[in-house]
Amino acid sequence: MDFNEYFQSYSNYFWQWEDDGDVIAIPNGSTIAYKEYILDIFTKLSPQGMPPFGSLLLAIIATNPNGKDAINTIFAIVDKATAGSDNFTTITQAVEFLALLSEVPEQYKQGKKRILLLLALFERCHNIVAGKNLRDVTVGYHSHTAESEIFIKKTPTEAVIRRDFRTISLLKNKFNTVEDILNRMAPLPDLNEEIELVEDDGNDPVPSQNFIDQLIGNTKTFHVGSLIKHIWSGLNIPVHSSLPSQQALGGVSDLTNKGDFDKLLISEFANDDIVFLSRLANNEALYIHRETPPATNKLQRIILIDISLKNWGTPKAIAFAAMLAIATHPKTNIDCKVYVVGNLYQPVSFHNIHSLIESLQILEGCLHPAQGLASFFKEEPIPKDREIIFISEASTYKNAEMLKFMNEHQALFNYWIQTDAQGNIDILKRHQSSKKHIQHMQLPLQQLWQEQAKKEVEHKLLKSGYPLLFRNPINSIKLLSTADDVIYILSRGAIFQRPVFKNISSSKNGWLLLHEDLPYTYHRVEIGLLDNGQHMLLMFNAQNKGILLQNLTTGDKKVFTFNKWSSTSYTNFIFYQNSFYLLGNVPVKILPDGTVEDNVKESKVLYDVYKDRLEELSGLTVHVSSRHSILKNVNELYINQRSNLVFNVHELNLNSAGHIKLQATKFNHRVKQANRVDNDRFLFDDGSYVQINANGMFTLVSANNNIETVYIPAVLNESIGIATQSSFAGNRYYFNGYRGEQFKHMDVPEEDPAIPVVDCTVFFDKQIVPFIKHIIDDGTVH
Repeated sequence: MDFNEYFQSYSNYFWQWEDDGDVIAIPNGSTIAYKEYILDIFTKLSPQGMPPFGSLLLAIIATNPNGKDAINTIFAIVDKATAGSDNFTTITQAVEFLALLSEVPEQYKQGKKRILLLLALFERCHNIVAGKNLRDVTVGYHSHTAESEIFIKKTPTEAVIRRDFRTISLLKNKFNTVEDILNRMAPLPDLNEEIELVEDDGNDPVPSQNFIDQLIGNTKTFHVGSLIKHIWSGLNIPVHSSLPSQQALGGVSDLTNKGDFDKLLISEFANDDIVFLSRLANNEALYIHRETPPATNKLQRIILIDISLKNWGTPKAIAFAAMLAIATHPKTNIDCKVYVVGNLYQPVSFHNIHSLIESLQILEGCLHPAQGLASFFKEEPIPKDREIIFISEASTYKNAEMLKFMNEHQALFNYWIQTDAQGNIDILKRHQSSKKHIQHMQLPLQQLWQEQAKKEVEHKLLKSGYPLLFRNPINSIKLLSTADDVIYILSRGAIFQRPVFKNISSSKNGWLLLHEDLPYTYHRVEIGLLDNGQHMLLMFNAQNKGILLQNLTTGDKKVFTFNKWSSTSYTNFIFYQNSFYLLGNVPVKILPDGTVEDNVKESKVLYDVYKDRLEELSGLTVHVSSRHSILKNVNELYINQRSNLVFNVHELNLNSAGHIKLQATKFNHRVKQANRVDNDRFLFDDGSYVQINANGMFTLVSANNNIETVYIPAVLNESIGIATQSSFAGNRYYFNGYRGEQFKHMDVPEEDPAIPVVDCTVFFDKQIVPFIKHIIDDGTVH
């Protein structure tokens, strides 16, 4: 195997080269690794041999901080590329192992321990590359240039996919649990690692509040996010876990003859020097805070949230706010796991806004969660050092079955939190063999939510949409079309539509961003045209059998569990006569309201529709372009000596021909540097900021209310169009100003837009220059 073969990139695959080979990333997704890190791995793993490059990247993805979400993304990409192939079982087994690998404790996924982890995984692995072949590969990687053949994407063959994923899937036979992986690491020799000295200032680490701010800023989660800090201020549940030996009791019990000098009792310093030294030498001096024997503190907090009909609406918002207040408290040092419970139970993630939105939409049609609680305690291993908190609406506890369950299993719970629609929170604690009411809180819901509503109105960054069309995402996850010839793209939790104007060629205009709150994780997707002219979207997650039905015209959505799903050779859903179908031994019908019917008679028409649909979807690629480059990963933002904005190394400028472009620049003197305050936001000292939409849009929001918000496509090296809510300039491909009409065919003259079109020079001088000048002047008036 030579260098080109080992590092070859492929189209529509789960990884790609970016920035001339300095970065490896998931297409339209997160960064996998940088070149320097790959070189470090090669240095450490070369003596035992290297796995296939794709296999190595899969392991790196699983051990990245966002590993779980990234695994779902690559499964969706590869599942699409291998539809109908024989590699499905191999891919599924590989994904299962990657999910297991992502569960490895965080300390083993950082620094040198991460290298040890990779060494343990790939020792004598399948398809190993060693000897002369490996030397050729390593030398080539050190010396390759931007013109290397590896950057010319090829179509991935089944052999390539099988090579990358089979190496991972076979690891499932060697490692069945996380403990198996850690045990394999134990006998490996430690790598030389510098010891980092950390100064203990006695303060607890305070995590970033960006996540709470994101919740408040999102219309789907602001009802939850705006309550968290208020609950923090009055919550009476311990945020620390301290061992009994670490708890100071006071008085004589905390005095000892051994300890550190900074713990000396202050009265010892009243002695003269000779007596003082004598008492120290003879271990007679008294210290406070006695020495404690070494002990491990592994307390785990398990939070169970009721998702029955009783705990819907406001009580559910309060329940999730209480959960987040406990689990994300700035001073907590307790590991938390969260489950939602109805007739069944399932774990949920709360560490990012997308997973939280999905969790909030889960609902079961039962009146109480007694059955799900019984299943949880029967099936889940409960650790010895654990604390269980149950959150539900107050009236749920009055149900006869719930009363019986709680009385029989009271010893399993530590806290009960009761909520209601008026904002009341009551906290009860297990005390010996009874419950003790320890706290009552009243949340001012109207005040908190009204304040948030005012902030949303005042916020200049509109949530309803952009005044620009987007470039189509490169390597988009899914292309779809409807019977009225409207084309959609799904990518990164967003759906785009190519608007159709009656007298304008569709290839001459960009893509309209419809929704950004779709699930990142899905494996099957279909869209259909209802008789009333509305478009209905179906998204299916094979891992939890969840279905999202969303009306793209009205925004209405429904989430439910599709228990009728079974593996079938017909991998896609189809839409026919106002309903979705899944074909198999017995066709299953899904109505737009979420009703599922499994008594559907087999019909040759359905199978003909399926065949025709596959052909139709395969021909949609002509509607998208891959001849452009979108800047997705912005790591640095500053204003240079030419008073222009620079994103990484790309300068926003108005060239001599009157075109606005984002191009690489050598003018890299940093006059004003923006600070990264979030994954998608850069803040200047004057309060102005730039919002980054990873789907390909920059938003410039000035601290000066008299300067309009500016929207800029994140497209490199070509003429772009830029806009505010009141004017547009530049390339008409991005123009989205025809009286807001977005969904129907329109006979609109191009010279009569609702938003005025101005000259690029005029726009730049009126909008971009004042934005930059205000930052350079630091908001002062001269």
